[in-house]
Amino acid sequence: MLRSFLFRIILLMFSCWIVEHNENIFPKWAYYVFVVIYYAIYCLLKHKQKDILRLAWDFVFINVVIWGKELHDPMTFMLVIVPMINAINYTGKRSHLNLLSLLTLGTLMLHLRPFEPWIVIPIVALAIMYLTSVRTYRVWRTEKEITENVNRYFLDPLMLKPHQIYENIITELNNYFHFKEGQGIKLITTYVLKGETLWLVSASDFLWTRTRHLEIQQLQDLKKYKELRILGDNINTYLFYIPIGEFEYVFTCDVSNASSVTLNFYKFKDMMRLAFSKMSILLSTEYRISERREEKFNEIKDSVLYVNQAVKVMHFIRNKMTPLSNLIAYHKEMGNMPDDILDKMKDRISKEANQAETDLSEILRFANYLLDKSKNPFLCTEFQEVSILKIYLIISEITERAMQLPVSVDEKIKLCADKGMCLHTNLVESKIMFTDWITNMMKYSTGCENISMYTEEGKLIVHFENQYRIKDKDIDKLVRDMNSNAKDAVLEGKEYGYGIYIIKSIARELDVEISAKKENKQDQAFMCLDFKYMIYGRN
Repeated sequence: MLRSFLFRIILLMFSCWIVEHNENIFPKWAYYVFVVIYYAIYCLLKHKQKDILRLAWDFVFINVVIWGKELHDPMTFMLVIVPMINAINYTGKRSHLNLLSLLTLGTLMLHLRPFEPWIVIPIVALAIMYLTSVRTYRVWRTEKEITENVNRYFLDPLMLKPHQIYENIITELNNYFHFKEGQGIKLITTYVLKGETLWLVSASDFLWTRTRHLEIQQLQDLKKYKELRILGDNINTYLFYIPIGEFEYVFTCDVSNASSVTLNFYKFKDMMRLAFSKMSILLSTEYRISERREEKFNEIKDSVLYVNQAVKVMHFIRNKMTPLSNLIAYHKEMGNMPDDILDKMKDRISKEANQAETDLSEILRFANYLLDKSKNPFLCTEFQEVSILKIYLIISEITERAMQLPVSVDEKIKLCADKGMCLHTNLVESKIMFTDWITNMMKYSTGCENISMYTEEGKLIVHFENQYRIKDKDIDKLVRDMNSNAKDAVLEGKEYGYGIYIIKSIARELDVEISAKKENKQDQAFMCLDFKYMIYGRN
């Protein structure tokens, strides 16, 4: 705004000087009236953000002022090229260099008689200056927008997720590079390098494939040069290696139908490295936050275990208190005791009975409170609509963190997700259930595991397959325990027993079917476990 205002002042000062010091074809008062008209229309076009019309109107004003005057006069010539000097103020969100150059050359050719070729030299020089200044300005503005996008996450991470930041960055960079429809950045993904495998962290679009593998030479070049380009038919993929702390992030950027000249002119790699460097800090911070979330989640999980154990204890206490209640009632009716004994014991028995009755009443009151389902926050399950994609992401994140194992899905799952199908469940308890089972798998596994998701008869099935480092008879017992329908049975034996009790308790609360079986593959025993959720359409 300030630059534009100063330009109008300079333009009007030049114009007034030219009118006052040269012969005019119109009366002077007509020029000053036109100055007022010019400025009024300029303000209107500025308010309407009509950049092209504003540019054309400036040249209409300039042509009226210099009409009939000698263009070799330095002040007159400067008035014509002043818009080139102010070119950056005409850019708005788009550049109008071609139109600006055409209007400038057209004005010079219209008033310069005869036309002299040298006049093109300052126009070309100014055009080069303009391009340099525009690029510098656009780099600064884009860097500022990217930084603000990332900073907004730190201000309120609940309002902005990494994939939304990527979407904003893609929009900013596509505008910056002047990509046309069908061109530009299509997808940004972030991976963390573990060994020789890239594991997905986040992306601008949802991806079912969560791992990526590079050739050995590609991986070596990427680490050495910090960047890599993989050529495709219509899409080129640019990879950027950015290590931070103990993490090795690899950012990929898919670019469609973009010329190398355009990308180099606008410093494509520099802009992408800037954006990804800031994102790497964000993702590293988010990982630390997620670790704290996991710690809090484990605290909640431990609380669930505590409450379930407390419920079991209260059942035991309540059962054991029944004989004591009968004993108190018996002692209250000691009518058949000999008088001599009764006299000796009466006071003492009465005192102890009263105290026991008071204690018993208090214990039973607390036991009934804990056993009341409505009083237990962990049993009062709050159900919500959870998308299939969310369940997939939760299981994938748990599995990748614990076992570095991808979760496979079939095409029916993807189709259900595209249709917006969901589960009616509780997300926290589902996560507890999957975390406990995957931890169990990892603890006793030989290294042969498989986790998959598929649909069958209107149900989402999460399938776990694991070769256990335990005896066949223990696997058989584990299968029996998982298939048992005993509601309150206390599973004993191995240390995994109580964990299974918790898993089954949560599954019962969530109305999730559990089925287990043992399969023999190549003379090796595998245990297979299925969690079956009902699939619903969104309301």
